[in-house]
Amino acid sequence: MQTGDEEMSFEKADELVKLIGLQRFYVDSVTGVMTETGKLWVDGEIGIAQEHMITNIMRKIIQHYNARIEMKGLVEGLAVICNPEGDDHSMSN
Repeated sequence: MQTGDEEMSFEKADELVKLIGLQRFYVDSVTGVMTETGKLWVDGEIGIAQEHMITNIMRKIIQHYNARIEMKGLVEGLAVICNPEGDDHSMSN
């Protein structure tokens, strides 16, 4: 994902969803990628532009799967995603 290759990122996401299921993908993989991205940024290993690029790719992947869930009528609950006051980041769609 650090290369900005969206097509490859979607392919890897599809492989993971098939392997571990969508719920685990969201909980384990999305959370893991975003946590690692934040650590890389804090440690100065990636810049803000690369952090935003990774976040935007993840947002597109999440939107893709959310649309599939909604089309199939599989929505079973509600998740609230929020940030601390003053934090302008967003992962919702």
